[in-house]
Amino acid sequence: MKLKTLAPTLITTALLAACGGGGGSDTGSGGGAATTSSTTLSGVASKGPLKKALVTAYRVDSAGKLGAKITEKETDDSGGYTLDLGSYTGAVQLVVSVIAGKTTSADEATGVDVSLPADFTLRATTVVSAPAGGGSTQVQNASITPFTELASKIAEDSGGLSAANIASATKVVFDLIGVDPVATKPIDFSSAAPAGATDDQKRYALFNAAVSQMASGAPSTTDATTLACFTAAAGDAGKKIKCATDQIAKSVTVSTSSGSATAAINSKLVGLGDALVAAASDSKNKTGTTITADDAATKLLKAIEKDVKASTTGTAAPIKLDTPAETLSDIVKAKLFFSRLRSNAAALKNGPLDTGLSDGVKAFGDSLNNEALAVTGQTGQLLKLSSVAFQLWNDYKSGATTNPNSVAIPGLSGGCTVYEGSFPVRFGAEANAVGSDGKPGTAYVGGSTTATSASAAAWVGCSVNQGTLPTVAKPGTQYRRSMLFDMSVASYPSTVPYIAVTRLRTLDGTGALVQQNLTPTFSGSISLPASAVPGAAVALVGDVPPSVTSAGVLMAARYAVNVQAALTSPATGVAQLALTAGSFAVVPVGASSASLTLDLSPEGATLVSAPVVDPGVVITEAQLALAKFSLAASIKTAQGELKGSLLADQFALDSFGDLQPNHLKFTGSIAAAGTGAAVAPFLTGTLEGTRSGTSKAVSFAGTLALPGRPSAALTLSVTETVASGNVSLTGRYEQDKVTVALTGSQTSSGQTLTLADSGGVSVSVASSGLTAAVTVSGRNAATVDKDRGRVTYADGTFETLN
Repeated sequence: MKLKTLAPTLITTALLAACGGGGGSDTGSGGGAATTSSTTLSGVASKGPLKKALVTAYRVDSAGKLGAKITEKETDDSGGYTLDLGSYTGAVQLVVSVIAGKTTSADEATGVDVSLPADFTLRATTVVSAPAGGGSTQVQNASITPFTELASKIAEDSGGLSAANIASATKVVFDLIGVDPVATKPIDFSSAAPAGATDDQKRYALFNAAVSQMASGAPSTTDATTLACFTAAAGDAGKKIKCATDQIAKSVTVSTSSGSATAAINSKLVGLGDALVAAASDSKNKTGTTITADDAATKLLKAIEKDVKASTTGTAAPIKLDTPAETLSDIVKAKLFFSRLRSNAAALKNGPLDTGLSDGVKAFGDSLNNEALAVTGQTGQLLKLSSVAFQLWNDYKSGATTNPNSVAIPGLSGGCTVYEGSFPVRFGAEANAVGSDGKPGTAYVGGSTTATSASAAAWVGCSVNQGTLPTVAKPGTQYRRSMLFDMSVASYPSTVPYIAVTRLRTLDGTGALVQQNLTPTFSGSISLPASAVPGAAVALVGDVPPSVTSAGVLMAARYAVNVQAALTSPATGVAQLALTAGSFAVVPVGASSASLTLDLSPEGATLVSAPVVDPGVVITEAQLALAKFSLAASIKTAQGELKGSLLADQFALDSFGDLQPNHLKFTGSIAAAGTGAAVAPFLTGTLEGTRSGTSKAVSFAGTLALPGRPSAALTLSVTETVASGNVSLTGRYEQDKVTVALTGSQTSSGQTLTLADSGGVSVSVASSGLTAAVTVSGRNAATVDKDRGRVTYADGTFETLN
């Protein structure tokens, strides 16, 4: 499954989880209550793995204060530990500390073990419930990392370690990094992922490694305390790790002055986004997953960092800490989780939307990339060619030039020629005409006569070429978009008729140069001022010929165009076409009606900027950097409707020398079609796509709306590594104070998908496994039987997923 097919899966998965379901109630154990049950806490202490460190478990009393020690144990060489809590239930805090002369941290940035200072500690705070389903024993996951330290500090600063404060603090960190900081067990960054490791575990390892990256370089933050810490640490790697850990642990400022606690991310977080990308791209990363600059997680961090830098208070917008303490049992939480999935799937099917919506979104995205950009950019080339034709005609008729051929056209491969004789009614004889299937027609040889004098001149023919002219020494195929302008009409220059075609030029069996039409002959009219000076207004009405792909396949059957535009003279080697009003329509090969219509918006500018060089001159990197396509429009297809602005930049040259964008960014609203082709509002925000020699990515950030459902704040991203074909996805939405995160991947060994919510419910499904465990705050609550489509809960009850 490639990027283009996995992206719809991401959208569908997000939709299935995107609308909250009903509530329920069930009572859990009170803090500190003793039962005959037994709980074992198991996890890792990691920044990377903390080897031979001491993990101590403490009770938390009903006032949220730290109480007596329950038990303690030393970590192994992987940072792992297990603690038997006996019958204890309620809030518990885990503290990992340094054992003098023994404790080291596996430093991900350097790949070596580092001794830590004596005052280095990390904490994790969680709530232990009685075993689900009336069982007598249970194992609960509990990791201890810089991010659990952050959650513990938020809870502590909110007024104490109450269950409600722990829940609110955990949600803040969950929203920040996309994984449950306590219940998720990060794997070892520098070792191959063990069988069954989830995407969340792998990504958590990258976040841990990011802290190590922050310790290994100069701080990006302007926070004075952090800078002083790094200065004092000098060259001591262990002290720098403590500085970076403290930086993360104190990156949220809690305020209780308003009567209710709020949390705001502060300047200490600055640098985490870049460090995350650096850690993921490090050759020592053996997790099998990556996080790029285009990943939703990175974009979220960078957006927060930007807000912090721009803020006059030095913090991002405050978040109200009002997550209620959970009183539902683990089984009830798990049942509500799956109930929401089923009800949302049913809502999608009952319309007007269904799961076909995801395919519609993909098809709509393809339409934007393959049609909207193509029709606008290619029409711009023909408008530029028209301007050259008019200028050549004026110069030749006035005697300013005696050469019937245009000089080299900067930025275009091709040119114009003045001809004499009757204006053609078609390209080739009638037998040479082709249908709309794009198959080459019968070969023919052009018979037009180049003008011999100004008085004999009658019309101008122009072509834009793709590929080089075939010769006996270097045979091949050259593709041409040709337009012929009837300059002898009485209405010149206000209305000049034209005919146009897409055709190819090749050598026949005798070595003669012949042409074959790929489209029928099109017609229309164009208007230019008599001067045809650069910057003059242009109007084009009619059908124009489409280009071909690098494989020689027509990009459309025809483009129906009705636009007004202005061409500017080149500056800094880049010319600009400004489209001021009008519309485009794309008619696909084999179709009779348009698949896409584009109405230029009066509310924004539509500009095409392209490099201008003489033939044979290489376009410079500086000129490519200035190339840009900016479109403000309403775009409609059978799959949906888009309103807003579309930007294409970061251009490169394809094998034909044509510009191809490596970055697309749309900001506005999207409606997409579902059941019965009904179009309904779907997404509002920013949709972005990038590609490079190593990866391709698409992402979205904004709001999602479904009929009859509350809107949800949503971020999604899919990244494909070109060389391996590996695909990773990440996303999250927040609705009704609940955040749901999803992560997934596809490699040669199979597919995985993890869904987790901020209430602690998590399920990871792998294509290679027959079952999947459902956990709540690291405790087992149910098992999914994939073959039977059934969830069996810890109390013995079950239900189908259909």
